[in-house]
Amino acid sequence: MVRGEKFVVVIDSSMEPTIKEGATVSYVDFPFEQLKVGDIILYRAPRRDALIVARIVEVTQEGLRTKGDSNVAPHRIWSPLRITSERSSTSITHRSI
Repeated sequence: MVRGEKFVVVIDSSMEPTIKEGATVSYVDFPFEQLKVGDIILYRAPRRDALIVARIVEVTQEGLRTKGDSNVAPHRIWSPLRITSERSSTSITHRSI
């Protein structure tokens, strides 16, 4: 186990086939500035009471755009302030099926 590691169960299929619905993933806090395209992150979307697991598909000056691997369209761009103010800017470190 990695120091500071936490766990969450994925409750939907938006990241399949990479991460299956019902899988337990571990995650650690990770500096927002070091996140890059291709990273899988966990964050709390504003105005929703749900954690989102998604892959970063674009990094812009405005923030990050994410997308579930099985989704057709990407999510909106999330600003660093929106994500980090929720204290949920994390990087997935491991998954179990």
